[in-house]
Amino acid sequence: LLGRTDDIFKRYGEKISLPAILDFVLDSWSGQVTSYKETDPNLEEGYVLVLSPSPTKAQLNQVLISFRKNFSRTRWPLRIESVCKFAYLSSGKIDEGEIKNLSQSSVHWRLRL
Repeated sequence: LLGRTDDIFKRYGEKISLPAILDFVLDSWSGQVTSYKETDPNLEEGYVLVLSPSPTKAQLNQVLISFRKNFSRTRWPLRIESVCKFAYLSSGKIDEGEIKNLSQSSVHWRLRL
């Protein structure tokens, strides 16, 4: 699996690579995408997928269809959120710490556990 140690984790015994999932999402999403890790109600590690800009219903459905066709539910995000614009660090990378705390994010979909 590709990614730094903090980008790879186990969810219900299955290894999850966030960089691989983000690359996959970019095949069906024309905007920007990032993620952050979060624990689900069962105390299993998971992740939240964040899209920018906000997707239309058709665009969101396309992303969800791609997940259904290609991944088991273990690899699905806990939620899909969006923000109008990502915050960036001085290095030019997306500020993932800031994304977790944005009050302007919209939740479009939640994984039912």
